[in-house]
Order: sequence, then C-alpha cells, then structure tokens
Amino acid sequence: MEQQISPANSSVRKAPPVVLPSPVMTREKFAEVSGLREGQVRSQIERGHLPVYYIGRLALVNIAVLAWPELDLVPCPMMTKDAFAKVSGMRERQVESQIDRGNLPVKKLGRLSVVDMSELVKRCLANNNNVVTL
Repeated sequence: MEQQISPANSSVRKAPPVVLPSPVMTREKFAEVSGLREGQVRSQIERGHLPVYYIGRLALVNIAVLAWPELDLVPCPMMTKDAFAKVSGMRERQVESQIDRGNLPVKKLGRLSVVDMSELVKRCLANNNNVVTL
C-alpha cells in the first residue's frame, strides 16, 4: 500500500520571504553593496554576466533577476522618491525626472506620488533578456 504525503504532514518548511530593498541599483551602489570595484561591475555588465534594467537612459543593475527563483521576494510596496533614490543609488533629481517621463511606475497617495515598487519588480523580472548563465 502506497502512502501519500500531504503538505500538512510534510516536514519541509518554506523559507521566510526575503525583503528586497530595491529591484534595481546603480553600478556604483551595486559595487558598494557587493564589494566589487566599479570597473568590475561595468565589465560584468558589458560581458552580459550582470542583468541590466533601463529606466530611461539609465542602465541599472537588475537585482530582481539576480535573486534565485526559489526565493520568495517581497518588495516594499511603495517608496518615496528620496527613499528610492537612497536604496537604488540614483540621485533624487534623476528619480523625479524619470517619474515625470513615465519611466518609473507611480502610485498616488492623496497629493503624494510614490514609486510603485511592486510594479517595478514585475517589470524587472519580465525584462531579463541579457543575462548570460554560466
């Protein structure tokens, strides 16, 4: 007689969600966080080993695609412009400019415009066309 294992009886636990501060980072910010030199980051991007996401003309490292598919990524649902600038490495004026041009998704909270991080993560995960797997 075969025994079927149901999820309730299973001792396998799902890992807790990983909070993703920003789905994209500038090369400089990624170098700072990863410990790589900026030249190394630039070279890895040029070789196609690091994924890139474009916001307007800005080429940012696509952190969302770098995360393992097994991880349960949980983005902060929204961020103010200055908070997004801080975690992504962009300047606040760049963030405002890209919002004005429609290159960054925005949510309105009354009169306040905040970056829609959930939508940005979806866009980043959909745009993983230049990653070279080793």
